Amino acid sequence: MRAFIAVELPEQTKLELVDMAAQLRRCGVRASWVRPERMHLTLRFLGEISEDQAEATGDFLASGYAGREVFACHVHGAGAFPNVRRPNVLWAGIEPLEGGLAETQAVAEEAAQRIGLKAERRRFHPHLTLGRIRRPETAGDVGRALRPLTEFRGAHFFVDGVSLFSSTLTPDGPVYERIQECRF
Repeated sequence: MRAFIAVELPEQTKLELVDMAAQLRRCGVRASWVRPERMHLTLRFLGEISEDQAEATGDFLASGYAGREVFACHVHGAGAFPNVRRPNVLWAGIEPLEGGLAETQAVAEEAAQRIGLKAERRRFHPHLTLGRIRRPETAGDVGRALRPLTEFRGAHFFVDGVSLFSSTLTPDGPVYERIQECRF
């Protein structure tokens, strides 16, 4: 199965993200926009794993997150990967990275390595995907569109758990299924 570890988002945060995407569309940005029900904060993409690996991951996450402190985050800013001149992904940032979020991501990374996956080389950049751009040359003026969103600050939300998901790719987009929820 194709799997990932993520934080599920409250409806208020999803509405903020939908509003951000709508603002980008109004500025002429052309992208494949993420539907609200598919929005989440990925802590670690696992890729193709076996049922046994999924079970071991779930067990490790349950013990690794037991007794953790609930912490607050909020949407802050927006940008593009790899950059605004050749954008592939439009994103909204998440703060804070210190404390709870960094520690929560570290547990997800350790779970991945415990089931035999290689360590992630890229530094964790907490973000929520707003849209994907297939052809950067026809996306529009992404830099101009993002400028008003760079200092956006959303309402605080609390992270009180993490979930392990499977992801099935379909012609209508990915279908996510929660395999296990691990509350703090």
